Amino acid sequence: MGKGMAYLSPFMKHALYKALYYALTWFVAVSFAWFIPRLLPYNAVEITVASMERSLTASGSMVSPQQYKEMVSYIEGLFGANEPLWLQYVNFWKDLLHGNFGPSIAFFPATVNQVIARSLPYDLVLIIPSTVVAWVIGNLLGAQVGYRKTGTLTDRASMVAFVALNNIPFFVLGLILIMVFAVELHWVPATGYTYSAIPRLSWTYTGIFLKYWIMP
Repeated sequence: MGKGMAYLSPFMKHALYKALYYALTWFVAVSFAWFIPRLLPYNAVEITVASMERSLTASGSMVSPQQYKEMVSYIEGLFGANEPLWLQYVNFWKDLLHGNFGPSIAFFPATVNQVIARSLPYDLVLIIPSTVVAWVIGNLLGAQVGYRKTGTLTDRASMVAFVALNNIPFFVLGLILIMVFAVELHWVPATGYTYSAIPRLSWTYTGIFLKYWIMP
């Protein structure tokens, strides 16, 4: 490994180290996300079965003790909760690497894949334009500061401001912007998108969409 690394360019070494670092970070983070819910004092199977029972009761159907046991057995098999913990962990990684994220507890009986597919377009609408705008503005401001090199008080102050903003976590900066422009100035909504609006090609829906898109 060491001799092989000696023949790599500095860029390739850096890229390889970064790839290994991010792969290890992803593995540890996903493992923590899997283990933590199983260490908490609640049972996902019982929560899901209780939710199903409430839905059936609300619709006028009574659940007998035998039906309740069958529901528990079915959900345990669906979640893989009747297997040893180590085998559940192995099966989780097998399914994950095949793109199967399993059933959603919060939105049961929908699968996690269905929840992601339903929400992903809205995330992309937020991420892609904001990334493009940030890249363009950042490059223009950086080029201007680098071209001038006058060392004036304005240049130094702007550099300090840029460095400070770059080190503020995105969620903290988002909360600050919401506090200023939504809570104090009332220029934009403080809450998220309203689900009462039906997506369609109309000026009304476009106006509602842009209103909530500006400050998510």
